[in-house]
Amino acid sequence: MTEQIITLLRKDTKKISCFFEGTILHDLTNKQITEMINEIKSIGSIRSAKIFFDIKLQSEQHKKFIQLGLKPIIVPSDVDLYMALDILDTLYFSDKDIIVVAVKDTQLLPVIIAARDKIEIMVITNNRNVAENFSNYSDYLLTLS
Repeated sequence: MTEQIITLLRKDTKKISCFFEGTILHDLTNKQITEMINEIKSIGSIRSAKIFFDIKLQSEQHKKFIQLGLKPIIVPSDVDLYMALDILDTLYFSDKDIIVVAVKDTQLLPVIIAARDKIEIMVITNNRNVAENFSNYSDYLLTLS
């Protein structure tokens, strides 16, 4: 009986996959990141959350992100490229309903435009000018201040 109820509840919520650029969350406190994650959870359930860095993290920072439910991924150079590849992989080979992308600039705009027809998109940024560029192509927009 409980399995049936859990199955019904999971079908009703939207499945979310999150991709964060590390430089955005690096300076935020745990409370600010938790508030942002709760804002995302108000839309649906987070199934995967990855945060991309091009630098090696200190062990305290690594633990901080893991405790918040984020999977830190260290890439050799261009964070935007690895994020774009991971977003496209999720777009075409996963059953997610919403993709959340946290960016600091507009380099991922072509990927967002391509994904717009297939899936709902939430963009998180800390820059109002970047938010204006993404506003026409995202279903949800969150500007950090």
